[in-house]
Amino acid sequence: MKTTRSYENNKKGIENISKLLEKLGKTETEIVCLPEQWLVNNQIENYDQEYIEFKKIAKNYSMTIIPGVFYEKNGKKISINSPIIGPEGEIIGKQEKIHPYDYEKETVKPGTEAKIFNT
Repeated sequence: MKTTRSYENNKKGIENISKLLEKLGKTETEIVCLPEQWLVNNQIENYDQEYIEFKKIAKNYSMTIIPGVFYEKNGKKISINSPIIGPEGEIIGKQEKIHPYDYEKETVKPGTEAKIFNT
């Protein structure tokens, strides 16, 4: 069993996890869900740009990848989102965290619904 690990920068973390996703793809894994807070500062600036490798892997292996949960700032609002990369290699949506931890509640706007994504 692998444990959660935070990498020193997003690029290094994504490169290492991409290697694991490739291995899983070769075993015909259909869905992979990564844990919360595995990247530095738990932030992604641009999902499309930073997850380009994950998107390629998802498409190559018809795999759905949920790459974790990250802080996202939109204007004055901070939310915690989990993007969903579908088996065609595109981000098909995001799920906002509905129940933030106690230490997050003062700064984070919670989501209001559990979403269903067709993959």
